[in-house]
Amino acid sequence: MVPTDSPADEMTTETVQTPASLLERIVRSRRRRVVLIVVIGFVLALVVAGLVAGESSQSGSTLTIRSSGVARQFRLPSLRDTSTEISLSDFRGRPVVINFWASWCVPCRKEMPALQAAYRKMKGRIAFVGIDHQDTRDDGLTFVRQTGVHYPIAFDSDGTTARAYGLFGVPTTVFIDAKGREVERYLGQISETRLAQTIDRLFPPKSSR
Repeated sequence: MVPTDSPADEMTTETVQTPASLLERIVRSRRRRVVLIVVIGFVLALVVAGLVAGESSQSGSTLTIRSSGVARQFRLPSLRDTSTEISLSDFRGRPVVINFWASWCVPCRKEMPALQAAYRKMKGRIAFVGIDHQDTRDDGLTFVRQTGVHYPIAFDSDGTTARAYGLFGVPTTVFIDAKGREVERYLGQISETRLAQTIDRLFPPKSSR
């Protein structure tokens, strides 16, 4: 009795190939390569997103990204007053600094004094807006009181606006020019010096132009 997987049978099936079988092998090989490329790309995207989000929220690492294109419009309820709304169009004609934060984010708490100081110094010339991201209203209000922030704060409980802006994590600070175009964003905790330098570089006073 000859086993079904005898060497003779293996030699016959491997050495005799039809055009159809060759084509099938080629198609399978190409499919495997495509799947492999997609999987690798997906994994790399997850790694990059995870590193950026994790580092910006935990270790304090930062990243500056130059941007271009019209900024995403938003209309959100005010954190402080549920009867009012805050929208990007409210600040049309002025540069806007949008800071995405959350009460559970430690670097967000650390950078708030820098944002408040810049707001107090540049109030009128530069508009500042905070967006409380995926938070509870009570926690957000407590955070704002504790950090002493006085500029407008919008409440984005489900993170819709952050997703529209393609955020990787918080804190993230987005810089929008007077024409409504996003020109730069800063991922991670921003210092008072870096914030002032970035604003002066992107939106210099008229007398300096």
